[in-house]
Amino acid sequence: MTARSLSWRPSPLAWFTGLGLGAQLGIVFGLVMPLVSAMLFPTWVHTMPLKWEERARLLELHFVFSEIVVVAIAYRLGMDRDAMWRMLPRDIRRATVVLLAAMFTSSTFLAKYPSDALLQSIITVAHLYFAIAVFYLARLRPSDDWDDLLRWLAGGLIVFAFLTWWKFSFPPPPTSVPGGAIEWSFALPGYISVRYLGTWTGAIAAGLVVRLLYSADTNRLTAWHLLYLFAAAFTVWTGTRAAILGMCGAVGLFAVLKPGLPARRHVGIVALLTAIAVLLAWIFRFDDPVFWLFNLVDVSSVSRFVNRTVLWHATIVRWLDSPWLGWGTGSVFFEVFIGWSHTQPHNAFLQFLFSWGIVGAIPACWILGRAVVSAHRSAMKDRARWPLLAIVYALLWMSMVDGALYYPRFVIMIVAGLAMLIAADRPSELA
Repeated sequence: MTARSLSWRPSPLAWFTGLGLGAQLGIVFGLVMPLVSAMLFPTWVHTMPLKWEERARLLELHFVFSEIVVVAIAYRLGMDRDAMWRMLPRDIRRATVVLLAAMFTSSTFLAKYPSDALLQSIITVAHLYFAIAVFYLARLRPSDDWDDLLRWLAGGLIVFAFLTWWKFSFPPPPTSVPGGAIEWSFALPGYISVRYLGTWTGAIAAGLVVRLLYSADTNRLTAWHLLYLFAAAFTVWTGTRAAILGMCGAVGLFAVLKPGLPARRHVGIVALLTAIAVLLAWIFRFDDPVFWLFNLVDVSSVSRFVNRTVLWHATIVRWLDSPWLGWGTGSVFFEVFIGWSHTQPHNAFLQFLFSWGIVGAIPACWILGRAVVSAHRSAMKDRARWPLLAIVYALLWMSMVDGALYYPRFVIMIVAGLAMLIAADRPSELA
């Protein structure tokens, strides 16, 4: 044995490739890609200086690129597209064909800006390929590293809490930013706005709370309790009501769909930790009402939800002008205006209907619903899978009032979670 061999350490790449798929996805999408976002799109206001930069930021093209990299890796490791297609159940194959036909027909012939709609259609196809790739990789290297995935996702929150504190502590002079004023709710490093930071933290908090509620360990406090405390406090600090809805919805689904309720001790501990998290969020609250769940001295702060109903109404009215095929993928941004434009209608069903009409929305919902049912059945067979299912459920709840099925970083978490859960239960078929 030489001195050189004694001093040898594995390279970061060798270390990373030796991890399980869950840990790898947690590192890439919970830490690396948000860091890439922070570097590519540093901003102190609601938009980037150049239009193409802003469009790239809103479409999160760097996340889409990362999906393509995962697909390429799966192909390099032997994934066969035709074999994977044949593995899909017949109803899913038929639904996919109808969805793609409606998607590209509406985007080509009905969209106001076909190039943008077709780009977003291609992004949607990339999501589907990514789901298949994750399924293939999960089958190729089966592992039980569910906790590693959750651990890296939660650890990423700690990193971004520090980055947020650092950025907010050393802002530039307001006169040096466009418009002469810092828009703090859009200045979060790595996230489009404070709401989408809250969507992410809330989903991870949902996974952590389900892990605590249904833990087999009843005798001691663990690092998981501290991680939940941190994630819950961070979520409340962002003032994201949709995230609270997602957390409560995920816990509620487990209470209804899983036989047996959590132990009273676990419920009591989670309740205490949640109360402390709310207190911490209040103590460290940022002095901007946009970051608050409610403004206690201004009851009109509840109007944020009213604004959604206005957007939903306007979206439905415009959709009725083309109910069968919609207006092309992502066309709400160009077709619906309620004083300002929205990238999506803050409701997944309306998003599907407006983009692809009835013809495309029905198969899209069918594919998603079938995947959720299969993932739920798989998760119920192993307690270790429950936190990932909770994250998926939280994001799906949030998609009813926000953009969790529009922005790629959230779609990635949903489809990767579903694919991993299904693969864990069905090593030779998709559903």
